[in-house]
Amino acid sequence: MNVVLLRAETLIPEVKIEYKPSGNLERDNKHMSDSRKVAKLKSSMEEYIKAPMSVPIPKNEVPKTFQGHDFNAGQVNVIKVIGEAVRLIKKASAPKITAPTFGETQDFLSRVKKEIDLTFLTKYGMNEEGIDHFLYYAERVNHLSKRFRKTFKPLEIEYELKTAFVEYSKLNKLSGE
Repeated sequence: MNVVLLRAETLIPEVKIEYKPSGNLERDNKHMSDSRKVAKLKSSMEEYIKAPMSVPIPKNEVPKTFQGHDFNAGQVNVIKVIGEAVRLIKKASAPKITAPTFGETQDFLSRVKKEIDLTFLTKYGMNEEGIDHFLYYAERVNHLSKRFRKTFKPLEIEYELKTAFVEYSKLNKLSGE
């Protein structure tokens, strides 16, 4: 058995360039850009693609009639129930957040001055009176004594003071800036 392969020549049709660029960008751009109809079609397609969908997409899931039996139906997740019970007990045993009296606010602010590092305020040239003014500002804006007088959390209070200081420094002219 002899197999003979023959070459089949295919001719590529001649390509003719109809437009010869002139070098003038305005004139050449008109010939190279899309026609008005094509540009309008592209614009309307772009608007269509960006528009919100008018028909909801069906969920990609197997219908319940073709699914197997769900053996977990009606069962209780004991771990989640215990977690919720612990969360409710913690919430019930936590001190209630109430509005502080004037004395409680003063005690809280004096405790803040004693226990929290306020050296970042002295860098801006604030003296004792300036620090007191800032603490009263932070108390008025962030209600610190209402939130932290019963559960004193130094790190959270310091963070709140530093975030309040950003706004305070915008409102008041400080010498260390």
